[in-house]
Amino acid sequence: MFKPKNFGLRELLPEKFYNEMYPVYGDVLWKVFDEDILVAMQVIREMHGMMVVNTWYSQKMIDRYGFFESRGYRPHDDDDVQKSACPTYGNISQHRFGRAIDLWPVETTAAKIRQHMKDNPNLEGYDLITRVEETWKGKPIKWLHIDCANTAKTGIQFLKL
Repeated sequence: MFKPKNFGLRELLPEKFYNEMYPVYGDVLWKVFDEDILVAMQVIREMHGMMVVNTWYSQKMIDRYGFFESRGYRPHDDDDVQKSACPTYGNISQHRFGRAIDLWPVETTAAKIRQHMKDNPNLEGYDLITRVEETWKGKPIKWLHIDCANTAKTGIQFLKL
């Protein structure tokens, strides 16, 4: 079972899920994530510096980056699907299957990382990523959404949503 050295379960799981499940299952909860997404995000961290995922567990993190709890795994009963800009697709989001993560780069920008991925798609770690969100409603997004969805295409798809 792969555990990324620069990320903890609190940062990758929503608060309610973590508080209910961690006392019961502990580190077995790493199994809710596809190993490919964990490896890919660790590689991105090592190449591009600190990344923030969820912040719910730390007032200091909330003060600095805002309150986030659904950037990693999203359980099937997660209320954020109802709040989503795309609630229908939210039901089959790769976040629900442990195959997607939203990273907030601290030491660089998501745009620079996406460009690095475009220039080097076969780098170890990048080769595990199948999709990267690039825009939402025509505007660039400031975070880095990566996923390891089961797609028929090879290489990284850069999505303009």
